[in-house]
Amino acid sequence: MIIIYGLHTNKSDSIRYVGKTKKSLHIRLAQHINRSDKDRTNLSVSNWIRSEQRKVNKILIKSLEEATEDNWQLLEKKWIKKLAENDLKNIKPGGEYNADKSVLPDNIIKRIRELYAEGFTALDIRSMTEFDKYTFSSWYIHRLVRGEARLEAGGPITKGNANKARKHKITDIYKKLSRSDVIGIIDLIYNTDLTYHEIGQKYNISYSTVLRISKSITWKEIPHPHKPIPQRPENKRYPHQYESRRKLTNEQVNFLRKNYPDPQPRGTWTKLAQEYKVDIKTIQRAARGIAYQHVLFPDS
Repeated sequence: MIIIYGLHTNKSDSIRYVGKTKKSLHIRLAQHINRSDKDRTNLSVSNWIRSEQRKVNKILIKSLEEATEDNWQLLEKKWIKKLAENDLKNIKPGGEYNADKSVLPDNIIKRIRELYAEGFTALDIRSMTEFDKYTFSSWYIHRLVRGEARLEAGGPITKGNANKARKHKITDIYKKLSRSDVIGIIDLIYNTDLTYHEIGQKYNISYSTVLRISKSITWKEIPHPHKPIPQRPENKRYPHQYESRRKLTNEQVNFLRKNYPDPQPRGTWTKLAQEYKVDIKTIQRAARGIAYQHVLFPDS
């Protein structure tokens, strides 16, 4: 059995949304309320539910008519048409309605792509009055701007599937960087003190993208200068520490093992740790030979 139902509030019996369900009414109502924050297929009814909840009004559901598999579409359309004066939140006329996206004129699709390229979101575009007489979803807008549908209609393709782009010979529009951008990035890597993070922020790309360019993993066709990439600066706190993560030099380890054989009072380890600016355990492990095993013990 299929139920044609209506949604209203506890403040008014006026139906604001008409739908159909095979589930029980209380389950269908719970689905509407739970999905109102996430559902993007019908923003109109979701926004209405949230606005009523902010007013501390309850959303109620009631059965309008029982239907069968054969006639539910006609009955749903009948009720939507009958209650149209209530400012219904339905965005479709009812039944198995699925607007044929191919009926959108080429100039409308081109206009949608231009607006998206200018920075408007899919929701902004759907709310514009110039598209009131057309029915399309945010999902379809994303397909249009990615070039996954109606590519022949023209307009800028702003993001999308690389395979689709390759097929239609529009691969370049999917690249984040131009050739001149990459040349500029390589110049910054070799000739400035900017970090990869700072370079990435300058070009609105990630650290990993800059790193892959520096290692010629991407953009291999662009030559790099014949000199090494600058290394990280020396750690100012530990002047002896370069790219290695060792906190003690070989000479310091030899001095500890020769002059401070284990065991030693804890106060001794504490003073040595403060002197070398390292942790007590680091001193103990170095003196006992647990760490720095590559350093041979001095002759006793």
